[in-house]
Amino acid sequence: MPSQRWVPSIPAEYSIMSKNPPPITIVMDGGGNDVISVKDDCLSFNDRCQQQIKEATDILADLLERMHEDKVQHVLLMGPYYLENLNKAVDEGFKLLSNVCKNATIDCHIADTRDLDPPLGDDGIHPIQEGYELLATRIWEIKLDNDIPII
Repeated sequence: MPSQRWVPSIPAEYSIMSKNPPPITIVMDGGGNDVISVKDDCLSFNDRCQQQIKEATDILADLLERMHEDKVQHVLLMGPYYLENLNKAVDEGFKLLSNVCKNATIDCHIADTRDLDPPLGDDGIHPIQEGYELLATRIWEIKLDNDIPII
């Protein structure tokens, strides 16, 4: 059974967030920890890894529907960036995230970060400040390109 230790945090955080008035735009991260939570499986891109990615994107689809029902107007999702030896898992995750976003009932955009090489910290996973700034710049570009309000 795939691990879901990372997946529930975003829906749980959304559940406790005030929705009066509803947020106009939500900017969120898109699934990198779901790959990391089964990293050994994703290094070989086996069935357990693929199932974890599929489950995470199913949770995202449900969350986007809840956001639509709550009158959120836009979602800007930061897609996963490449990590050493995890390109297949990242590409599969991005493909599934793109499909979910494209088919959502809410205005959804993905910031594709796969062409970036954010400098990482000692854990080899999380960016240092310069890396976060690079990712934030990509999110801002998608915001500008799609005229997404962030208030």
